[in-house]
Parts: sequence; C-alpha cells; structure tokens
Amino acid sequence: MADVKVANNKSADGSYYDGKFETIEYIEYVVDKIVKNGVEPKRAYCIGQALKYLSSRLGAKADNPVELDLQKAENYIHRAICGEWIDPSFLHQLTPNKKA
Repeated sequence: MADVKVANNKSADGSYYDGKFETIEYIEYVVDKIVKNGVEPKRAYCIGQALKYLSSRLGAKADNPVELDLQKAENYIHRAICGEWIDPSFLHQLTPNKKA
C-alpha cells in the first residue's frame, strides 16, 4: 500500500477522521496508480469519489445515513463502468440545498 502519512489534524468538528491516515492521500495514490495503469482519468476520478464515500466519511455524518453514502459510492462505480449514473436524482444530495 501507499506510504500514507499519519494525520494529526481533524476536521473542524472532529467527526470525520480518527487520526490514522489522510483519506485524500490514499485516494490520490490509488487514482494516480490506476491512471498510470491505463484507466481513463474520468473513470479514475469516479473510482476516487467512490473510495471517498466508502472510507472515513461512511456514516460519519449524523444527518447522512450509511445507506446514502453506499448509494453514492454505487452510483460513482456504476458511472465508472457504464459512463452514466444509476440514479441522476442523487446529484442534488451532493451539494447543500440553497434557499432563495
């Protein structure tokens, strides 16, 4: 596995990370490696996003059930395989709703 640094920093509220490693460094390592192996960057990006939802953030937010993170990861994996979303309606869940 990658030489992933131990993280001493937590997110502002301390809820995402347990201080063992930086998820972003692992994701960057995997994405870089699979691109070097010939995976198209767009597909590699989707795989990286799936890893994000399957790693330290899985179930970390009280208002974001584990099932929702799993569905988001599934959507990114499906897009990496097929080039389209399983359920495009989930995209609105990726950014907070803005009230006018």
